[in-house]
Amino acid sequence: MLCKDIFHLTGSRFIFFVSKEDKRVFNLFLEKVFNSKINVTCSISLSLDENLIKKVILIGKITIDGKHCFISAIDNA
Repeated sequence: MLCKDIFHLTGSRFIFFVSKEDKRVFNLFLEKVFNSKINVTCSISLSLDENLIKKVILIGKITIDGKHCFISAIDNA
């Protein structure tokens, strides 16, 4: 989905792929995920390079211990 080889993604932060316009939306999404016990969703655009934007829907859920979250990204093309 990110148009990168797994070896180039290792150690990368997902927010680097979030479009500049949607970084605030993504940060609010994460805040809601960590403050909720239910699935949280949002729609953002990913900047894959200068000319390629991909719209995705994110679904996030906090882990039982509250320290991490799982996020699924669904292509919203």
